[in-house]
Amino acid sequence: MFAGKMARVDNPMQRPEGKLIQHAMQRLGVKAPWVGERTNLSANWVRHVINGYEPQGQGRKNEVIGAPDTIARIAHVLDITPDQLAAAGRPDAAEVLEAIQQAMPHVAAGTIDRGELEAIADNRNRPDSMRRRAKSYLAVLDTIADLLQEEHELREQERRAG
Repeated sequence: MFAGKMARVDNPMQRPEGKLIQHAMQRLGVKAPWVGERTNLSANWVRHVINGYEPQGQGRKNEVIGAPDTIARIAHVLDITPDQLAAAGRPDAAEVLEAIQQAMPHVAAGTIDRGELEAIADNRNRPDSMRRRAKSYLAVLDTIADLLQEEHELREQERRAG
């Protein structure tokens, strides 16, 4: 028997962005449920993204590559920068994170026109990078709307409970 903690074995399926996220969580002292609550993701999915796989039972694993908006939302709550994401091989997620960061002041001020963003996202005559940014802004708005709806529901439950 070993005395003390065993060293963690390296995970060959872990992707560079998973390591980056894992280190940021350790730095902040947070766990997957904390990240999940703030990103509208399940704690299990956060773990799958970090590990680079989803267990399928009997030792089988399916590779998991987080979608750019998923990685960006996680990075946002962990104060990971777009440059760090790009260095970890995820320039697609870095672009989405930049969109999130640029959108936040406008969300706070209520100056974003959702219809205009949808029109840009759907317009095939616009450059792909512009359409992707519009879709990223829309994803941020949806996440914020979900969060606010949950907050309103909780306040209503608390008011009724009295």
